Amino acid sequence: MNKLKNLFLRMIPFLLMGWTGYGLYERYEAHQVKLKSITDVRSGIEGKIKLSKLKLKKITKFKVNLEKSKKRIVEVNEQIKKVQRQLPSNINDTDVISQIQEEAELLNLKESVVNPSKEEVKGFYISKEYEFDAIGTYLQFIIFFERLKKAERLYNVKKLVIKNGGVKQKGRFTLTKCTTTLESFKYNAAYNQDSGIEQIEKQYKY
Repeated sequence: MNKLKNLFLRMIPFLLMGWTGYGLYERYEAHQVKLKSITDVRSGIEGKIKLSKLKLKKITKFKVNLEKSKKRIVEVNEQIKKVQRQLPSNINDTDVISQIQEEAELLNLKESVVNPSKEEVKGFYISKEYEFDAIGTYLQFIIFFERLKKAERLYNVKKLVIKNGGVKQKGRFTLTKCTTTLESFKYNAAYNQDSGIEQIEKQYKY
């Protein structure tokens, strides 16, 4: 009995050391778990900070570009207003037809016919189409369109078809039949140009 008692007494220091070591291990494990949790949170925060910095950099760059774009938009709007002022306030079919016919007669184009066609709203201006048919040489038509280009009123050749089949020839010049759609323009008084700057700025306010 005494031997067992003595053995137990000798084992007590080892038991205490083992118990203490186990307690320290548990605290070490808990510390490691806590440390990992803190590290994960820190990594997440650092990731969010980097993302925020990147967004801020993009926003700053956008704002710089926006200022440049705003100046460009203002310039474009001023150009649109300038063009509006240069366009006539109305399109008089009689005046347009008379001018086209006069140019055709001046160049001795044959069988010239001018008919007003559709009108179309295109933003800050309105276009009016005129169907023009005539017979003449290539050179006559080149000069005809050059003269319209230099006219005080603005014209656009929207469609052009030239055929020489079925046209009687006179002299050494080849006669052709020209069918074209001409456009004349007037400004749209009801149009108000919106720059869109305010809407863009609202999206990036923070």
